[in-house]
Amino acid sequence: MRQYADHHTAMTTSLSTAVGLPDVMALESSYVGRFAQGGGLEDLRQPPFGVEAHRSRLVPYAYDQAVARNGAMVAMPTDIGPGTMLYRQDIVDRAGVTPDELTRDWDSYVAAGERIKARTGAYLIANVQEIKDILVAD
Repeated sequence: MRQYADHHTAMTTSLSTAVGLPDVMALESSYVGRFAQGGGLEDLRQPPFGVEAHRSRLVPYAYDQAVARNGAMVAMPTDIGPGTMLYRQDIVDRAGVTPDELTRDWDSYVAAGERIKARTGAYLIANVQEIKDILVAD
């Protein structure tokens, strides 16, 4: 079994040389655009695939990530990588913050964090690394 980077390197080589291409391959969504530009991926909307018929079963943003600039659907989403937020209920209660304020939008999230700090002394995030992780995941 190949490691993550080795897998994508091997698929890049296979696409560029048309040698050793599998019928089906797994790839990270960040590689879809790069692989689609090379022209080695089929438009899955066309027969015999017809994945357009399943569009309503897919999360809209996941579907959109699988569509190339030319409109061809070149990948089939298999997961969406959902995230979760854990918080101490006693602290958000003391701060008068609701779960909706933590998840409505970024402005509300920041305002809730400021209120939590002001009213309880607690921090909404542990360190600056978490800001990067949040932004990358968004």
